[in-house]
Amino acid sequence: MTNKLALALACLVLVIAGCGSDDEGGASVTAGDDAAVPAGDGGDDSPATDEGSQRGEVGDPLTDPCSVDLTPVVDEFDVADMGPSHPGQGDHGVQDVKWTPRTCRWMPSEVEVRVAIAGPDDFPEGFVCAEPLGVWDDEFEVIDDLGDQAWFEWDDFQGGTGRLSGCAGELRLDISVAGPRDGTPISEDSARTAAVGLARDLL
Repeated sequence: MTNKLALALACLVLVIAGCGSDDEGGASVTAGDDAAVPAGDGGDDSPATDEGSQRGEVGDPLTDPCSVDLTPVVDEFDVADMGPSHPGQGDHGVQDVKWTPRTCRWMPSEVEVRVAIAGPDDFPEGFVCAEPLGVWDDEFEVIDDLGDQAWFEWDDFQGGTGRLSGCAGELRLDISVAGPRDGTPISEDSARTAAVGLARDLL
């Protein structure tokens, strides 16, 4: 009787040990999956996936500049087809403020448009809404009733280029509208109207 009881207890110990081993193995697999795809990393090399995980879903105009409503550009410049969008990233800077926004560009024959959006996580030294230097004409125009702050600059070189920058909360927006180098130059008024229209969809 004593031998049978000892044998039963030994089997019970082995069963409990086996169950514990399975639980630990399950936890190890879960940790391994999390380590392979950490939070904030889409698990691939796509900038859109990586940025979307940090600042919102791809397709949201507040986080994905390629989703902005281009109607202001189409209407102002009578563009039949804006063509494909070209997403990317690039380093920006004004004075000592540096940031890395998500960008998107369109290049129809009538006009070239670039939109860049950055949130607080894109400013390594902390968010600052830096105003432009006014290096083109040594001045810039303040745009009222657009976000918290907004400015427009104009350069009539080649086809003409208008650049709008502005902030709302800790969201930074930079837009450029440029005329074709070998085509009909665009006007300052048209560039401003198109840029402000794009910005109102985002700020």
